[in-house]
Amino acid sequence: MLVNALIVGFVLMFAKAGAVWGNLYFNQPIFTVMLIGLFLGNPVEGIMIGAALQLVFLGVVNVGGQTPQDLVIGSVLGGAYALILGKSVTVAIALAVPISLLGVFLVSIINMIFTANTSKFEKYVRERNEKAFLRLYAGQIIVLYMFFFLLGFVSIYFGTNAIQGIIDWIPDAVMSGLSVSAGMLPALGFALLLLTLWKGEYAIYFALGFAIAGYAKIPIMGIAIFATIIALYIFYDELKKKKIADLVTQQTAISAVDEEEDFFNE
Repeated sequence: MLVNALIVGFVLMFAKAGAVWGNLYFNQPIFTVMLIGLFLGNPVEGIMIGAALQLVFLGVVNVGGQTPQDLVIGSVLGGAYALILGKSVTVAIALAVPISLLGVFLVSIINMIFTANTSKFEKYVRERNEKAFLRLYAGQIIVLYMFFFLLGFVSIYFGTNAIQGIIDWIPDAVMSGLSVSAGMLPALGFALLLLTLWKGEYAIYFALGFAIAGYAKIPIMGIAIFATIIALYIFYDELKKKKIADLVTQQTAISAVDEEEDFFNE
């Protein structure tokens, strides 16, 4: 269990560290859970669970300072529990969602602590004390890294048996309901994403994809390939039309200038 806890702690620390240096999308569930599965010796299960969690959190968008769910903490810990305990994808989803909500609360606490140092940063800037400023900044980075490492380590080392006990305690009927609900969450993730992207003219493509999946029995990858081809065709067609429109506008402007010059020449 010690090795598993160390692995999860380092992965969680690595995933959250990206927010300090810039978002390289290494914090996405499909990558973090796959990484845990690779280190635990279950890369295939890691990819499957990571992909499912990616769909669940697909519609999670941070607006300003509001963070509805911490997908990194939820996916890393939920995926890790499922991989270590040998549970299914639905169990990983059922664990990841509430953990992600709790993760927002924990991150808010550490952010409040860091915010208390704002006055010190301002003081060092006014005094032009660069060394003290850098020491305080480096100290906060180290504390942040250690916080997420310990969060992952402690959760796995001390929480795995408790999670196993909770899963075993839950009646089969309730677990079946949770599994069904977890299976519906990827669709909810897509629905939340569509709320920000949906336009009436996209309905025909949505219906086309649904019909291909339902009646032609083409797998998702095949539908994605067809969708990419259609998107590229539309993109280049619109680009061609724009170039033609710009050319017509340019020629019209030149013709207007020529007519004006001919008028004054006469």
